[in-house]
Amino acid sequence: MGALHDNLASSACSVILEDLMDSGPGKFRQIFSSDVRRVGYTGWPEPDFVLNDYSNNSSIALEFKPPKQTKREYVTGLGQAAAYTYRFNYGGLIVPELSDDGFPIADYLKDVSAQPEFNYVPVCIFKYRNEDNLLNKIPNSLELIKPIYGVRSGFTPSSSIGNERVFWAWWRDNSQYEIFDLLVLSDKYRSQSADIYTDFVWPEFWKMLSSSKTKDWEGNNRQITSSPSSHKQNYKIPLFHLGLISEASGELTEGGYDLLKVGKINGPNSSSFKDEIAKRVLIDGRHLELIQYLIEYTQTADALSLTSSQNYAKGFEGWLDKRGLIPKRKPGRTTTSAKNSFIRDEPKLWNKLGLLLTQGNKYFLADKGYNIDLSKIIRLCLSNSDE
Repeated sequence: MGALHDNLASSACSVILEDLMDSGPGKFRQIFSSDVRRVGYTGWPEPDFVLNDYSNNSSIALEFKPPKQTKREYVTGLGQAAAYTYRFNYGGLIVPELSDDGFPIADYLKDVSAQPEFNYVPVCIFKYRNEDNLLNKIPNSLELIKPIYGVRSGFTPSSSIGNERVFWAWWRDNSQYEIFDLLVLSDKYRSQSADIYTDFVWPEFWKMLSSSKTKDWEGNNRQITSSPSSHKQNYKIPLFHLGLISEASGELTEGGYDLLKVGKINGPNSSSFKDEIAKRVLIDGRHLELIQYLIEYTQTADALSLTSSQNYAKGFEGWLDKRGLIPKRKPGRTTTSAKNSFIRDEPKLWNKLGLLLTQGNKYFLADKGYNIDLSKIIRLCLSNSDE
């Protein structure tokens, strides 16, 4: 159910964004402008996706509910959407027309929200009738049944809303060995207070890193020359983007302990440990959504984009940008340098995790792009026990 939920939520996001664009019909516009993009968010509660309205400096967090669930699940979703207004300007809920017992749950929630006491709560509700139409991003597959009527004033969105952050988990060159080392250190200092990552984990890990006692993906001792400030966040960010540590304290989460257990039992270079990382990157890190968008882009990519990995990444980023699926660039931001791009090390990570089919040591194939190992991704996602 986890992969289906994520696929449907991703499709719903695309349908809403397509409607809000200048070229869209604007049926979902409500109090929003057309300058809306999908952005990243870290923290709790965790909505299915967040949209930022750059013109109005506002945000909306949306909760997606899959089909064939109980009435209680959908009513709970309305409470979740309302709770999102604590950290976001607005909340939204997306539900099917019917619950698992055939009850018209969407109409019920519409009637509930039409009560005078609820009518002006800054939450909107969408319904869908057919999940296949939604998966295929058919324009009329969503219907807005309860709009947001008024602009919310006097509210400051959460600082965790990433107006410059993509929706998928950020990663640089952290290897499976280094992820394991960091989890071990977080466990070692679990009884400490305050920010254990900054105060304990990072200082000890930096000593290991700077003295070539950590390993890269191939098991070679890593050699670095830059300062600790240029590495501290690079190693921390993937950990909390994947829900392995608390962003504020650096403490291991339940998911972090689960991954550490796999590493301790099987070893950090085991296929079990790397597959577990891959599964978390795909599901928790939302790279599965990104890969699905990449496959969609590749089907229509022009010949120039397929001549090199640089052109391919640039073309894919432009495709995402046109659809509002990446944050709005700051004025003057360019796309000619890797450091100024949103798509950077993701394909390298997928290759290291065995999610790409290669030819020799090449994982970018001219005229084809990246050959995704769909069978492995399906196997990993089906083994996901969440949702």
